[in-house]
Amino acid sequence: MPSAAQLVIADQVPTNHNFDPVEAAMVKTTWVNTEATTSLGRMTVSAGISLATAKRPTNRVTVRVAKPFEYTADGIVLIRDTARYNGEFVLPSAMSATEMLYFEAICRNFTGHATIKAMINALTAVW
Repeated sequence: MPSAAQLVIADQVPTNHNFDPVEAAMVKTTWVNTEATTSLGRMTVSAGISLATAKRPTNRVTVRVAKPFEYTADGIVLIRDTARYNGEFVLPSAMSATEMLYFEAICRNFTGHATIKAMINALTAVW
């Protein structure tokens, strides 16, 4: 199992942002970026695993990103909105390591595809 070390994640510029682990467990590990003006405005990323059971023969990997947007009113820093990404991989327990690598690559490349990026960045629908 990888350790909950600091993550470096680039944005679109690309500028690297450091995320420090604040909670580490198999169920959920959370990293926080401390660049925000206040603790309420800190961007968080998290990932967790729920292993297959006899009743549910699929493994679950949940990935989340939350980015609060700060603004100042009367000298007080407040949160205007929060953008979120919530994703879940449902992986049959019989999948091989090769099949998991293949599936992860398809998912990664799908979310990075120009059509999907346009949907996210410009709210452009696909017809």
